[in-house]
Amino acid sequence: MGRKAYEPRPEEIPSGLCECGCGQETAIAKVTRRSLRHFKGHPMPCLRGHWNKPKGPDHYAWRGVQHWLGYVYEYAPEHPAAYKSGQRKGYVLQHRLVWERANGRMLRPNEVVHHINGVRGDNRPDNLVALTNAAHCGKHRGDHRQGDPDVRQKQSERMKQVWAERHAGKRPMPKH
Repeated sequence: MGRKAYEPRPEEIPSGLCECGCGQETAIAKVTRRSLRHFKGHPMPCLRGHWNKPKGPDHYAWRGVQHWLGYVYEYAPEHPAAYKSGQRKGYVLQHRLVWERANGRMLRPNEVVHHINGVRGDNRPDNLVALTNAAHCGKHRGDHRQGDPDVRQKQSERMKQVWAERHAGKRPMPKH
């Protein structure tokens, strides 16, 4: 006996209109791929090639684009700070946009947005403050040297473990 076909819940089934915002009708899926929200016999969520179009805050998958360092990007191609080319074309760091909306003005060229609690993905307006580049550097100067002793101890233990793994050949040196 084969495996029973996955039956999607009603809220998982796409509407039949392209979710990129173009409003065109989508094709019917021939196979089920849950990760892509393709369910055999049901409409697909997007037309081919439209999956990477910008999605607004009301879209089911909207979370912005997460950077590996913890920052979040938001699609805003008209913004002066938007990337002009490459993989992030049209995206802006979300904390900049949130601060500008909350304060009713654009950031000046010598200003950066600082996360008060240090969590790069926490873009609540009350967690963001604009600082000059110099003030921001001053705020972070010595963070790696004068931090919490417990955190330094954990980092030290972790680095000892990493170097032991490299010495044993279990972890290769990173390529630059």
